[in-house]
Amino acid sequence: MPPWSAITPTPALRYWRSQRFLTRDELGERAGLNSQTLHALEHGGRASMSTVLRLAEALGVPHGDLIRQPPNLNASIVTPPAP
Repeated sequence: MPPWSAITPTPALRYWRSQRFLTRDELGERAGLNSQTLHALEHGGRASMSTVLRLAEALGVPHGDLIRQPPNLNASIVTPPAP
């Protein structure tokens, strides 16, 4: 695991956000981040480990899952079921 002060990419962030059927605004509210920051992180930006921990808690996943490649890149976007 990287040191706590490390800055790391979050390649699976969009995958896990879509798996939870959350918008960037919804995840941002849960994690205390704005949607522009989440957009940047989902498109190759780097996050501090404290931000990764906040996102992991908000998504209900282990923090290591956010810094690994998503389980299935072909299934990274999930459409929510119809009401």
